[in-house]
Amino acid sequence: MKKILISIIICLMMLTLNVNAANAKDKINVYFFHGDGCPHCENATKFFDSIKKEYEKYYNLEKYEVWYNEENSNLMEKFRKRLGDDPEGGVPYIIVGKKSFSGFDDSIGEQIKEAIENEYNKSKRYDVMTAKDDNTVGIIVLVGLVLVGIGICYLRLKNNEE
Repeated sequence: MKKILISIIICLMMLTLNVNAANAKDKINVYFFHGDGCPHCENATKFFDSIKKEYEKYYNLEKYEVWYNEENSNLMEKFRKRLGDDPEGGVPYIIVGKKSFSGFDDSIGEQIKEAIENEYNKSKRYDVMTAKDDNTVGIIVLVGLVLVGIGICYLRLKNNEE
């Protein structure tokens, strides 16, 4: 029984390592809320086009038009609240991890590039769409500890019966 318990612990540890390795290779999601006809949004679009070649290995750009699409507008408002931003703010509204950017100019462009690199290199990334801080590993460890605890209790009860 001890061999089985040790095998379970080793498998859980390996699974945890595999989850972290997979996350390190995945691109992050950048959320870009814009309005058709907005000149600042057009500048932000040109910015993303200009960094695509250099930064495309780091992120996927998810674009949402909000002036003519109520569902997208509601999603933007939900994310603004989740991140503690003014729910009535304008566009462009860009989210990278837990960082958000309202409006657009060259200085914001530099901040966005920095945020993309920083979020990509984190071991625990945040994605506002799923609102998780990569709790998968924590859940796996917790389940593993519960299983180990049950196994230990079982072994003690079995030894006490003998």
